[in-house]
Amino acid sequence: MKSLTLMAASVSGLALVPTEAVSAVTPIEVTGVFNAAQDEDEGGLATFAPLLSQPFTLLFSYDSDAADADDDVDNVGTYPHTVPPHQFSLTSGAVEFSDPSYHLSVIGPPNPFSRYFVVSRSLVANVSGLTLPAGVDELSFGLGHEVSDAAVDFLDNAGAGDDPLPTDPFFLGESLDEAFMFVELTTFDAGQNMFFSQALVGTVTSIRVVPEPASAGLVVAGVLVLATRRTGNVS
Repeated sequence: MKSLTLMAASVSGLALVPTEAVSAVTPIEVTGVFNAAQDEDEGGLATFAPLLSQPFTLLFSYDSDAADADDDVDNVGTYPHTVPPHQFSLTSGAVEFSDPSYHLSVIGPPNPFSRYFVVSRSLVANVSGLTLPAGVDELSFGLGHEVSDAAVDFLDNAGAGDDPLPTDPFFLGESLDEAFMFVELTTFDAGQNMFFSQALVGTVTSIRVVPEPASAGLVVAGVLVLATRRTGNVS
């Protein structure tokens, strides 16, 4: 995680010195609850019924080294990611959605509002633990989040490959009022007209950085040593 730099620190004389190189990838966890389903064909929502009112967890990687694929597109940045080395999965109970590729798409002013999406890129994403209707042509899932204009001020469109992502995930600390999770499946008829579309929507309750095991272990070790020293002083 590039945003976390372990500096040499001292806890009552105990020096904590980093021993591993810092990665450019920040693991992100998004949690919430699926609370609504939409059916444009009004043909029933049996597909998503088992997930309504259920909690979900989305895991994805924020890679600040990912290149902008939308060179010179005004106020838009698109950053493809692949799995591996990144991670991208949505789970709710025994149901899991995954995809070997996804993109982070960012839109800024002068559009009506600034936002970003983390969305599966395959035409039909992988799913386990859920029965899909026959003939599904598209299945996608992801996160949508409206953010402040200041959060996306890195979209300067100054030249080719111009919009590198900030080192720290730009969306952390932004209001979650306009954040949502979605799963959408679509079927087309022979003329490629949409035959039916169903969508599952969830409310997002948290977006946070997943602590690195090595970093967490280092902090715990420091606390344990400090507690041992204090116990020794008391005795």
